[in-house]
Amino acid sequence: MQIHSIRLENVRRFTDPVEIKGIGPGLNVLSAHNEHGKSTIFDALHAAFFLDRKSMRADVASLIPHPGGDPEVTISFSTTAGRWKLLKRWSRTASRKEVKLWKDDVLIGQEDQAEALLTDILKAPKSGGPAGLLWVRQGLVGLEEKGDEQNVRRDLLSSVTGEVEAMTGGRRMDTIRASVKASISRYLTSTGRPKKDGDLARAQEELQDLDQRHAALQSAVSDLGNDLGERRRLHRELDEIEDPEEKLRRAATLKEAESALADAQRAAGKLHGAQETEARTRAQVEGAEERLDRLTKAISERDLAEGALQSTQQSAEPANERLAAAETAFADAIKAQKVAEEAAEAARAVLKASTRAELAATSQTRRTELLKNLSAAEAARTDLEKANADVALGPDERIVGRITKLAQAVEIARIGVEASAPSITISYFGGGRVRRGGEILKEATRVALPDGADLELDGIGRMLVQPGSGSSSDTVSRAETALSEALEAAGFSDRASLDEAVQSRVEAEDRARNASANLKAAAPDGIETLQARIAAIPEPAESDEDLPAVGEAEAAEAKAIEALSDVNVGLEKARTEKDFAHREVTRVSAELSAASERHARAIRNLEGISDPEKEAETLEGELAGIRDDLKKAIDDRVALEADAPDAAALKITRDRAKTAIENARIRVEDIRVRLAELDTRIRATASDAVEEELADVEEKRDQARSTLTSIETEVAVLGKLLDALDAAREEARERYVEPVLIELRPLIDLLWPEAELQIDAETVMPTKLVRRGTEEDFDVLSGGTREQIALLVRLAFAQMLAKDGRPAPVILDDAIVYTDDERIETMFDTLNRQALDFQVIVFSCRQRAFRDLGGIQLSIEPAI
Repeated sequence: MQIHSIRLENVRRFTDPVEIKGIGPGLNVLSAHNEHGKSTIFDALHAAFFLDRKSMRADVASLIPHPGGDPEVTISFSTTAGRWKLLKRWSRTASRKEVKLWKDDVLIGQEDQAEALLTDILKAPKSGGPAGLLWVRQGLVGLEEKGDEQNVRRDLLSSVTGEVEAMTGGRRMDTIRASVKASISRYLTSTGRPKKDGDLARAQEELQDLDQRHAALQSAVSDLGNDLGERRRLHRELDEIEDPEEKLRRAATLKEAESALADAQRAAGKLHGAQETEARTRAQVEGAEERLDRLTKAISERDLAEGALQSTQQSAEPANERLAAAETAFADAIKAQKVAEEAAEAARAVLKASTRAELAATSQTRRTELLKNLSAAEAARTDLEKANADVALGPDERIVGRITKLAQAVEIARIGVEASAPSITISYFGGGRVRRGGEILKEATRVALPDGADLELDGIGRMLVQPGSGSSSDTVSRAETALSEALEAAGFSDRASLDEAVQSRVEAEDRARNASANLKAAAPDGIETLQARIAAIPEPAESDEDLPAVGEAEAAEAKAIEALSDVNVGLEKARTEKDFAHREVTRVSAELSAASERHARAIRNLEGISDPEKEAETLEGELAGIRDDLKKAIDDRVALEADAPDAAALKITRDRAKTAIENARIRVEDIRVRLAELDTRIRATASDAVEEELADVEEKRDQARSTLTSIETEVAVLGKLLDALDAAREEARERYVEPVLIELRPLIDLLWPEAELQIDAETVMPTKLVRRGTEEDFDVLSGGTREQIALLVRLAFAQMLAKDGRPAPVILDDAIVYTDDERIETMFDTLNRQALDFQVIVFSCRQRAFRDLGGIQLSIEPAI
């Protein structure tokens, strides 16, 4: 397949028809700036070949231009079957949707028939066609892993190699695999679980039921034996518990334990009294110690507070004296600052007056220049206002646009009437000719007859062609009426008067732009700013003052500022000293307040005690006597503890003896109840013949297990057979992609010598690039490297098609945007070499980079 020309109308930015002619075999390059319409042409080509005219999906709707209209694409191309021309138009109006297909300049199909013929021409690779495989969209850095493109690559390999069926077993392999899967499906679901109601599930359920019945019967037989043994053991235990001598021993043990516990409880009462006496005496000691400690601490705090108060009072007077001196020095510094500021202000005033006088003397030239600019700016503003008024009088752009669309509708209606009208195409075989109005009609040329015709046939006679009802020009009349009404509503008699008004408005817009430029040149920041600058220039004025020169005034000002600075330094020093003295007084005052409060609090703590020191001596004497009483109480308690028996242990012994008697009674009752239960259960089990039923179930279970093992073996064998078949197919698939690798190796060597590209046999996707023995996953390669591999893979597919006698064009839309300057030269060489065998069309915005690509240089031109 080879594309020769492309024509677009009402496709995005191309509202007026444009075309690309002269697309030849080999390499073709369309290099233009961004927004020039290259991607639009790419999308229009794809839509024309692969999207039905009835479709209004998003990628078709995106072709509609902003002002509206019906996208229309015409493509001239050729295949081994001949030369073709395709016209396709999409529209939201059903009657406007159109597709036509010509072969060797003869219309061979329209609408659905043309779509069917186009589908046959562009059939899938497995049927001998190129499909959409070799299109590389803008910014692509990989190969799509899903969808149509993967299927197309796989189909292409199938059609080119012709060896897949032989290598994989073809339909025989599919039949065997289907048979194996069908056999497995009798037993298992698609997820590998046993199939419900299948032989495997039934065998598993039967064995499971028998296992459960066998376990139940086995448990019953085991329980019968256990019950018999349990009954014998319980009879022996009952005889031991009810032995008369054993009963007497348990009663004597209880009486002895109760007597020992009573003696221990009496001794414990005496010990408890001694412990209470010791606790009371200990509390008296602790109370006396606490009172003595509080009194001692209060006396110490009183003495410390008196010392701190005296020390703080002594340091307060110097701090107050220093603060008074600092405040006096600060007031003097403020007065000196005010005098220095007045002197500096006077010096500034003299300098300002001297500067103003000197500036006024030299500003007359600047004033004259600015006044000249002001005059020019005001004149430009007047011109701009007049031009804008003329623009406002011109026709509204919306109305002009509507009338333009109506005029286009008239032209389209005329073309539509002519296209749908009866027509004839003449082929001459002898000397005779067909004439209309004496003029010979051209051979192999469609002649539309919207109004009918009277034809002269040489040597035969005349033929009258009637237009019929299908040749009505009502559509043209309605379109012309709508155009006339719109012109009249806008106030124009015809298109010529409208065009004249539009031209006048355009000229007024040019005058407005010129006036705006002149105004900007004369007053860049605006007339008001210019007027303010003129007003800011001082007027020359006479003065009686004897002003010094600017230099002298500046020196006087600097001297005054220096003096002010010295005064400010002194003021800051005085302020610092005053702040420090104030903080010191504040600190001393706070300390004095705290010391006074502490002293008062210490006095309050001793309130009510006339002689604290004597009170402390009295407490110490009382404490010594109480401590002696505590020592005697401790000695009495220790002596009683040494002689007291362990009442807790004796109580445990007594309780254990009582529990032994009670446990024996309870155990006898439990054994008698248990023996009654065992007698009942033994009689019931013996009557059910569970041992005979257990033997029968064991035999049936062995048969069920044998059946299940046979089925499981069959399923396992079938699974291994399916795995072996899949492994054989996988091995064949690896050989399946070998033709692609053969075509790719010389292309890969151009960019990465001695490198190897690995392709997955299932997805037909590049997976790894092996360079210098290192494997790199395709996904982690740089954008430029993935982009280059994507292009080389498509070139390899195109080369395979070309060798098979079915060349397909490779169409690239800015497909190597990430490639560096060095590699792009190699890519150019690759494209030129591959273009010897098939057509390559390159769209690019990188004009400088693609200048050296070579090939046929294409351009977008207005359609004639």
